[in-house]
Amino acid sequence: MDSFNKFLARKPLTDSLPKTHQVYEIIREAIISMRLPPEAVLAEKEICAELGISRTPLREAILNLATQNLVVIRPSGGTVVNRIVLRQVLQGHMVRDTLEVRFLCARQPIPPPHLRVCRIF
Repeated sequence: MDSFNKFLARKPLTDSLPKTHQVYEIIREAIISMRLPPEAVLAEKEICAELGISRTPLREAILNLATQNLVVIRPSGGTVVNRIVLRQVLQGHMVRDTLEVRFLCARQPIPPPHLRVCRIF
């Protein structure tokens, strides 16, 4: 169980939010911060024991993480942290950059047509 102590370093779970959401956030943060590296196995029993939860909130959190491509649920029954795919990371950055530029442009007052120098979109 000590292998999960360092990645689960966190505040205790509270009753203010659903346990599934809290577990999702804990594991997501551990994956994004690389405390749980790619191909790390998520051992249900150990995580449940460390967090003091039943398997249901953990399994629901894992399903949510899988929809975000952060973990892979293998048919053989194991769940592992997904590998980082550089193409997906770059596409995500491009989308974010595009949205940020569009947001900034939308916030700017639109100049009269005779003062427009160029069109971004």
